[in-house]
Amino acid sequence: RLMREGRLVSDGEDVCNPLQRCMHLELSEDAQVRRLRREQPGLAACVDRVRALPQQLCDEMGLRLRVPQTMMLAAYPQGAHYRRHLDSYNGEDIPRLVTVLLYLAWEPAVGGELRLHLSSGVRDVEPLPARLVVFMSQEVEHEVLLSQGDRYALTLWIWDEKRDLQGR
Repeated sequence: RLMREGRLVSDGEDVCNPLQRCMHLELSEDAQVRRLRREQPGLAACVDRVRALPQQLCDEMGLRLRVPQTMMLAAYPQGAHYRRHLDSYNGEDIPRLVTVLLYLAWEPAVGGELRLHLSSGVRDVEPLPARLVVFMSQEVEHEVLLSQGDRYALTLWIWDEKRDLQGR
C-alpha cells in the first residue's frame, strides 16, 4: 500500500542501489508512531518487534548500544539490487555497530536474496517473511542479489554507544 501511495521514494543519488524505494520511519515522533499504528497495524507490530531486539543484544552480548529513533522500510522492485558493501563504511563516518533486518514480504521466484560475505565463505539468505537477520555492521560485507519483483524489509542500524559519544 505504501508503495502504491508513493510514500516509498528513491534516493536518486544512491549509486549502490539506484532502484530501491524507501521511507524512514521517525520513531521519536509520537504522532508518526500513532499514525503508523492506526494506518499500518501490521507494519507497526513488525517495528515493535525490531525495536525490542537491541535490549536483548545488550543483555546477551554485553554490548553498549544506542538505538537511533529511525528505521528504514525498503522496497526492492523488479531490477533492483544492492552492491557489495559494509554498513559502517569501515566505521569511519558513522558509529553503526549492528545491522538488524526483518523481511516482510517475499516469494522465491522474486529473488533478491541477501548475500553475506563471511570469513567462512559466501552465504545466501532467503528473505522469507518474518525472518530476522542480525550481523555486525563493521565486519560483514553483504549485498542484495537482483530482484525480479517486490521485496520488502525493515532495517535498523544500531550504534556503538561509546563511538557515538566520542563524536563518531
